[in-house]
Amino acid sequence: METLAGKGKFLLYHGNLEVGENDEAALFLVNEVFSKLDIPCVIAGNNPSMLLKQLVKKQENIQLVENTTIDSIHHLIKEAQINVLPTFQATGIKLKLINALFL
Repeated sequence: METLAGKGKFLLYHGNLEVGENDEAALFLVNEVFSKLDIPCVIAGNNPSMLLKQLVKKQENIQLVENTTIDSIHHLIKEAQINVLPTFQATGIKLKLINALFL
């Protein structure tokens, strides 16, 4: 993979949003972090909850990218200025961290 030069364009959180812990992390980010920022934020993943969709619609700076391909996720990771990796459990973070560092 080739690292892009310059600064990224947005903050990114990604994960399978069908998984309860990932949905919980995304909801936390929308309510407690991203909604308080004045910069673009992207949440990407499969099958987001209706609540997450509703909350994101209310925020001008947050975009929800639903049901995308692995290639698209990799592209988002590379373009992001910051990859946000919150978790409320010990599992799952390892793969996200490795992908973010690699890409």
